[in-house]
Amino acid sequence: MLDFGPLAFAAPGVLAALVVVPVVWWLVRVTPPAPRRLVFPPIALLRDLVPREETPAHSPPWLIVLRLACVVLVIGALAGPVLNPEADLPGSGPVVLVIDTGWAAAERWPDRRAEADALITRAERQGWPVALLATAAGEDGAPPALDGPMPAAEARRRLDALAPQPWPKDLAATAAALDGFAPDRPIHAVWLADGLAAPGDPGASTTLAARLQRLGGIEVVTVPPDRLPVVIRPPRPDGRRLVADLVRAEAAAARSVTVRAIAGDGRLLGRETATFAVGVGRTTVGFDLPLELRNAVARLAIEGTGGVGGTALLDARWRRRPVGVVAGAGTADGARPLLGDLYYLERALAPIAEVRRGSLDALLDDPPAVLMLADVGALGAMFAARLA
Repeated sequence: MLDFGPLAFAAPGVLAALVVVPVVWWLVRVTPPAPRRLVFPPIALLRDLVPREETPAHSPPWLIVLRLACVVLVIGALAGPVLNPEADLPGSGPVVLVIDTGWAAAERWPDRRAEADALITRAERQGWPVALLATAAGEDGAPPALDGPMPAAEARRRLDALAPQPWPKDLAATAAALDGFAPDRPIHAVWLADGLAAPGDPGASTTLAARLQRLGGIEVVTVPPDRLPVVIRPPRPDGRRLVADLVRAEAAAARSVTVRAIAGDGRLLGRETATFAVGVGRTTVGFDLPLELRNAVARLAIEGTGGVGGTALLDARWRRRPVGVVAGAGTADGARPLLGDLYYLERALAPIAEVRRGSLDALLDDPPAVLMLADVGALGAMFAARLA
């Protein structure tokens, strides 16, 4: 790379083509051709004639300068100019690019991709090969493996195929993937980390960093603390409300997140904001929805995030079914509620179901999921037919 302060050229050899500028100057000087000079005595006969076309004897100076400037600009563009180029990568190559691809990388994956692409571009300007190493197992369950070294253009295509996985990273297997990798010169390793420790093995990060350090050098690019992912836990029923716990890894500052309740067809059913206080790593968010809307919720998702960490899926276990209860005509649950036919039944059903109390005729007009009859005696033929 040829450096001129804030301007550099990735292909300085192309600048040698500037030697053709004098030739271009000569060409534009002789175009158009010079006029022929003929001696014609009766010039007085032609003095008053107005010519229909005029051909200049030579190109005007401004046109010559414009043409020369176009040639210089084309040569400069082919030389690959770079404005304010970044410093060269240390070491002597190749570049080993380690990228966290576990579930925690999904939230900032576009940014990670852009950072990785910029590093590959820097390696390409220096003519270094690039090796890629993803830290999570692949979709087929294969452990992390070193891919490369390879030319930068091929590494960019392989980078486009990478995607975060819905399971944690495996840093122990990532370190093992470097076994047998013995470059003949010091490498430069860049680790795009997701900011979280490996689950079940907090020392795996240190082991991987030490392994890369022994191969040459390492640069760790991590996520800012205020951008670490927030995890939503499976919700739990809380009476009529649907409540979910939110957990974060960094609790140094206050933070607010918005959670959406979404139906199976994509409809937005509810939207609530949860706030983490300073020094608190756990909070809750609750949705108080009508029974029909609550039973239609298919997932809770943190707004502005992606991946499995910010999504909780709901199935039939979280649906609150309507249960109708009917007591006998002579029940005594007003003055003596503990002796009522429905007292203990309603208390048992309240945490898990929507209890509807009324007459058998009224409940059958809008049939519940379950109908419980507490000592109602004999049913008439009409009610028996409707129940059937």
